[in-house]
Amino acid sequence: MTLGRGLTPQRLAALAFLLALALRAGLALYLDDRTFWSDEYWYHQLGARVAHGADLAAKSFTFNPPGQPFTLGGLYFVFGPRVLTARLFQAVLGACAVWLLYRLVRRFSVGAALVAAYGLAVYPLVVYTNALLYPQTEATLWLLGALNLLADHVEQPAWKRLPAAGVMLGCGALTIPTVLTVCPLLGIWLWWARRPSWRGVAEVAVLAVTVALALVPWQIRNYRVEGHFIPIATVGPTAFFFANNPHANPDSKDMALLDSVYTPAIKAEIARTGQPDLVYSRHAWDFVTHDTGRVLWFYVKRLGHFFDFTPHTFTANQHTGRASRWIVGLTSAPVLLLALVGAWGLLRRSRISALWVLLPLVWGLTSAMFGVTIRYRVTVEPYIMATAAWALWHYGLRRQDQAYAQVSPAPRAGA
Repeated sequence: MTLGRGLTPQRLAALAFLLALALRAGLALYLDDRTFWSDEYWYHQLGARVAHGADLAAKSFTFNPPGQPFTLGGLYFVFGPRVLTARLFQAVLGACAVWLLYRLVRRFSVGAALVAAYGLAVYPLVVYTNALLYPQTEATLWLLGALNLLADHVEQPAWKRLPAAGVMLGCGALTIPTVLTVCPLLGIWLWWARRPSWRGVAEVAVLAVTVALALVPWQIRNYRVEGHFIPIATVGPTAFFFANNPHANPDSKDMALLDSVYTPAIKAEIARTGQPDLVYSRHAWDFVTHDTGRVLWFYVKRLGHFFDFTPHTFTANQHTGRASRWIVGLTSAPVLLLALVGAWGLLRRSRISALWVLLPLVWGLTSAMFGVTIRYRVTVEPYIMATAAWALWHYGLRRQDQAYAQVSPAPRAGA
């Protein structure tokens, strides 16, 4: 395969960005000002309240992570509180993620980077969720930005990149707290990728301190409002209890379970103590310690659902049904299977590419402690796509590598 004189990989990546933007913006315009999912409606309402100067002492702002509501609040303050405005903004973020994925993967293989970029640009599950008001789109961008900075640092060390990456990870955690659970992996990876040394320990410390500092302002707010330390939001204990109790169903997050899970005894205890987080946490850990077999079975089933080919939705609307399930299933199944094929090879080939494999795995292992849906995987879909793209490129299209190498800059040291 040959490339024209003006058709460089960078220009092809720019076209992938434009394709992604066109698809997402077009879907956003089609969806218009309506909300179709309960979470969408809730984030829109919180964003509108922020835009109108809502009282930050309201406890509703403690339950949800603040990233998405405050991002939408800033957007609505400037442009007005319209759902379509938020959809178009999310579309731009989704398209930027395509470019950042190309930038991350190109240091290892320009060909695989282009396959990954175009794959993510047209991936139905990601295209659809990017046009919705879900926080996964914003968190995807923060995480990709941080990983690009860390990969740059591994190749060409520059201390200023570490606090910048830390701030991005902190912002990502304030959007989706699961980001915090993969920060230890990123620290261990950074120490290993920089060749284990005391200098590497210092770099990890700088990254960790910056992540922590990014959370401090919101933690101070939480302490003033709630009277005790809350890392980010109170949704964690609630979600953990919902997934780990005698009446839990690992195959469902349907709200019909509420009456059986939140029993009168639980409600009475919360009313008596006024500490719902402590009540939920205590009962969840009691279940974990006294019925460990069921807990492990529930966990394994939820982990399997994290990697489902097709979505299991618990709300019916015009976007659910057999057709949408087939579209998602027929596209996500090949990607997941290709990623499985490419995983071992990437783990062995490069310190940077090993992270593409480990990050989705750790994200899934953490998410499975709570109730999961296929939407929760969207934040790490870029790395699954990168692994699948490398497998396709390496095992199916490897003869084309030379064509791209002729027009691509030489890889930097450490790539």
